[in-house]
Amino acid sequence: MADTIILTNISGSSISIDDLGIFLEDNESLDLLENFTSKEILDSEDLSIEYDNNNISFELNTSSITYDELREYFEPLTEQKHESLDSLKHNLSEPAYFETTKNLEQKTYLITYYNDNTKTSKIREEEIIRDVDGKTSQIVLRQYDVNGDIYKTEIQTLNRSIEGTISSIEVTNV
Repeated sequence: MADTIILTNISGSSISIDDLGIFLEDNESLDLLENFTSKEILDSEDLSIEYDNNNISFELNTSSITYDELREYFEPLTEQKHESLDSLKHNLSEPAYFETTKNLEQKTYLITYYNDNTKTSKIREEEIIRDVDGKTSQIVLRQYDVNGDIYKTEIQTLNRSIEGTISSIEVTNV
């Protein structure tokens, strides 16, 4: 089934979106994808104005979306944008200094990434939790903001088969 982006007039009166040649009565809708190219939609200044004035709404496949989400739908995620995403799913994009901490059995249980070797500003931590046999059972990832506060935490629980190999990893965002 093809995507739909429904534009609806919610202004209470008729409106015109002149740069697209759209005229809609109150509560009237039309599918932007069916009637316009992505370039025409992205180039429209009137859509933004009418949205900011609370005169129109957008739905992508029956889910309400904002004007910014409408633009994101058409603007591909470039490699540069992808690299700049600050997410636990990504490796660090900035230069970093890291330190490992080992337990009495000399197994790593904490990897801490800092902005530099002064270790005054944390970027990320990876805490490795082990079972009684010393095998990794969980990895807790913590992402820090510029103030040094944790703003994202992800827990990866490693499920093992009877043979001890990892059969699946369950991810929980806290």
